[in-house]
Amino acid sequence: MSLNEPFTAVGEHVKSGQSGSLTARCRMAGERSWRSGGEPVVNPCPAFPGPWRRAHNGPVLTHEQVKTHWWRVALVVAAVGVAAFARHDPFAGLSGLVPILVWCGGPVRSRRTGIVVGVVLLVLLAWFVVPRELGLAGPWVPAAIEVYWLHTTLAVAVCAIGGRRPSGRHVALVVAGFVVTGGVLFSEWETPPGDEGVSPGPAQLRVTESTACGSGGCWRELEATGDRAPEVMAEYLLARNFTPVTSHPTIGDPQFCRTTGLVVTHRLCAGIVPLTANSVRVMVIVV
Repeated sequence: MSLNEPFTAVGEHVKSGQSGSLTARCRMAGERSWRSGGEPVVNPCPAFPGPWRRAHNGPVLTHEQVKTHWWRVALVVAAVGVAAFARHDPFAGLSGLVPILVWCGGPVRSRRTGIVVGVVLLVLLAWFVVPRELGLAGPWVPAAIEVYWLHTTLAVAVCAIGGRRPSGRHVALVVAGFVVTGGVLFSEWETPPGDEGVSPGPAQLRVTESTACGSGGCWRELEATGDRAPEVMAEYLLARNFTPVTSHPTIGDPQFCRTTGLVVTHRLCAGIVPLTANSVRVMVIVV
C-alpha cells in the first residue's frame, strides 16, 4: 500500500456522502500528515483543507530543531577536533571529550546557558590538551594524567554550576575519572616513558630507540649518530623546552628536564652520554 492510499480512501468516502464521524477521522489523518513533515500531496479530504503532506517512515529533523540544537553539534565537532590534536596521548584526548558529550546530550536550562557552559568546557579541554602537544612546559601546563581526574572534576564543577545543581551523572563522571586514573597509573607502573618531546630526535641524526629496565624502574634509550651528535642533541632538547639541571648520577651528563603538571608534578629528564664525537646515547626517565 502506498503512503497516499489511506488518504485517497478517506477522500472517496467523503465524496460519496459518508460523513459524520468520518469527518473527525479525516481531520485526525490530516493533522498526522502535517506533523509528519513530508512532501505535500493532493488533499483527499475537504473536511481538513490541509495542506496535506506525505508521511515519512522515520524521524524528521525540522527547521525548528536545527535552530534550537545547532550549538550541540557545533560544540561536539569542535571538541573532537581538539581531542584529535592529542597525538601523543590519544586516550587522554578521548577521556576529555566525555564531559562535553554529556553536557551536549543532556537537558539544559536555556540555549544561552548551553552555549556558554559548552564554550567553557571546550576552552578547558583545549587547555589540558594543546599546550602539552605543542611541547610547552611549566607549572601551568597540565600533565597527561591530570586529564583523567583534574580535568573531569573541573568540567563537572562547570556543568554543575551551569545546571544550578549537581546530578547523579556528574558524580558518576568524577568517580569514573579517578577510576581511570588509577588504571592508567597501574598500567604505566612498569613501562618506560613515552617520547614526550625526545623522540624522534633531530632530523639530521640517525636515531634508534630501545627500552631497558632495572631496579629503579624502566627507561627509554636513544642512540643517535651523525655530525656533532652530542651538541645537536643538546640543542634539540633545548628547543623542546627542556632545561639544563644538575646531573642525575645514573643517566649521564649533561642532563635536561621538562616539568608539567598543575597539581601533581610530572618531570621527564633526558641524560646525554657522548660515545664518540659523532655518536651519543640519550637515557630518558621520569624522576
